[in-house]
Amino acid sequence: MINNIPVSEIMTKEVVTVDVTADLKSIHHIIMNQNIRHIPVMEKNKVTGIISKTDYLRLTFGTIFEDAEQTNEAVMEIFELNDLMVRNPYTVSSETTILVVMEIFISHEFHAVPVVDNGKLVGILSVSDVFRYFSEKLKK
Repeated sequence: MINNIPVSEIMTKEVVTVDVTADLKSIHHIIMNQNIRHIPVMEKNKVTGIISKTDYLRLTFGTIFEDAEQTNEAVMEIFELNDLMVRNPYTVSSETTILVVMEIFISHEFHAVPVVDNGKLVGILSVSDVFRYFSEKLKK
């Protein structure tokens, strides 16, 4: 049952990351063009932060008005990734159970957690991964 299933069975293993020195234009490209909602921020091969699509969109105007793109570019010049990312994000190991991570999502109102083993990023688990897993199980 769910009590024993490790996150390694359902996590996303090919994780898109950015370096802590990345500019917000790079973040914009990843979020908008690759449809990635949570991006671990790396420094010297260690997870030092995470930025979400929601964090990024709070800063921009999206398509609210005609010149939004120019305004967004100006905003991206003012702020840096360090201004938006969550530093030292909560992480779990690949052996953490799905149930434990669901409790973390609920109690901390997170939508994703990096999966780290021995200091190395090995995946990311999001609420969508959990929903996808249960949706597939319910179809059987």
